[in-house]
Amino acid sequence: MPESAPVIQIKQLSYRVNETPILDRVSLEVRKGEIFAVLGLSGTGKTTLLRLISGLIRPDSGSIIVEGQDITRMTEADLNTVRRSVGFVFQYGALFDSLTVRENVGFWLYEHTMLPEDEIRARVAERLQQVGLPGLEERMPAELSGGMAKRVGIARALVGNPQVLLYDEPTSGLDPVIAANIDELICRLRDTLGVTEVLVSHDIGSVMAMADRVALLYEGHLRLVGTPETFRQSADPVVRQFLEGRTDGPIQVV
Repeated sequence: MPESAPVIQIKQLSYRVNETPILDRVSLEVRKGEIFAVLGLSGTGKTTLLRLISGLIRPDSGSIIVEGQDITRMTEADLNTVRRSVGFVFQYGALFDSLTVRENVGFWLYEHTMLPEDEIRARVAERLQQVGLPGLEERMPAELSGGMAKRVGIARALVGNPQVLLYDEPTSGLDPVIAANIDELICRLRDTLGVTEVLVSHDIGSVMAMADRVALLYEGHLRLVGTPETFRQSADPVVRQFLEGRTDGPIQVV
């Protein structure tokens, strides 16, 4: 895809948990309108990176610039304003069991706006239509399949008209057919709404098929950032072992 201005700029980002480094001076840029995927072993900080970009947690050092604003230096009130432009799709949907689909999708609108009920209902219906679930407003989460719950989670992330969508393992726990449906939806939303999408995943095949660029997070650092073809052509032993799923190599299996 052609070069475009970065929507997200991460500079020398570091984050620790109990003095254990999770991310160590990570720097990257995400361009407007691209699908950017982050790969890595379990526990390497992929979800932490998404939580930092969304402002849910704060780094120990470094900066995160979202649409020209450094969110690491913002008050919580200012962060709430920025969060309107960043939608977060949680790994398992994170739907409220006691709320209907309509109430789940419209949750942000109910809590943070003074919109009348009929307008909220219209926006919810529009977003459910976009994710292929028209007419399910009064269903309860317990009545949804895993794939449907994922799409409701995406509709909820879309309801505030974000410029950026963050996905945490969007196809985790889904069978291959439903996972492919979610992948197609992610691509379609980028193409139709123009949103910039950042996702973390273990699904190498899915990432290589739909991402514009990919990063491999390894031992707190970005081992490689590039197009899927760059990854396929890489001779880096860590990259090769990860892509091929081998137990022998520099990545230690514990």
